[in-house]
Amino acid sequence: MSTLEEQFHLAMIDIYERIKEECNYMAAHFIQMIHEVGGLGAAKRLLKSDIAEVFETLSSLERLDISMEALILKPIWSELFNDEERTIAKERLLNHGFDVSQLLEPDNKNI
Repeated sequence: MSTLEEQFHLAMIDIYERIKEECNYMAAHFIQMIHEVGGLGAAKRLLKSDIAEVFETLSSLERLDISMEALILKPIWSELFNDEERTIAKERLLNHGFDVSQLLEPDNKNI
C-alpha cells in the first residue's frame, strides 16, 4: 500500500495528464517540478509563489476544477497541508470565481 504522500504525487501527475489531454496545454515546468521535488514538494513550493502560469491558463479555460489548488482542498489530503497552505489554495480559487464548496465535502470521492 502506498503512503498518502505517494498517492498525492500520483494525483499531481494525473493533473498534468488531464491538463495536457483535456486542455491541450503542455505544463512543462509543472511536471518538471513534480519530477524534481515530488508532487507534495511541488505543491508546497507553488503555494509559496505567485499564481503560476498553469493556474492562470486553467482559469482562462474555466477548468480550475483540475487545478492543483482544487486538488489540495479535497479532504483526503488535509493532513499533508497546514491551514495556511489550504487557505492560500482556497483564496486563489475563490478570487477566480471557483465554487470551492464541492471540494470541501468529506464524502466527495472525486480525487
